[in-house]
Amino acid sequence: MTHYQGVVKQLAEEFNAVFVPLQGAFDAATHRTDVAYWLWDGVHPTAAGHDLITGEWLKIVEKSGLLND
Repeated sequence: MTHYQGVVKQLAEEFNAVFVPLQGAFDAATHRTDVAYWLWDGVHPTAAGHDLITGEWLKIVEKSGLLND
């Protein structure tokens, strides 16, 4: 997974896209609640996991200024 994260970050930089780092948010979330609450099989998000992704996406995109253009 770490390799894929690096590739996605590199592609975002190459194409001047907004990169939304999710690993830290999921790591922090799993300290509050069991992993299965966020990712039903360890990879695919549950409804709560999707909500976490949405919150992180909104936070990063709002900071990027993309919504102001």
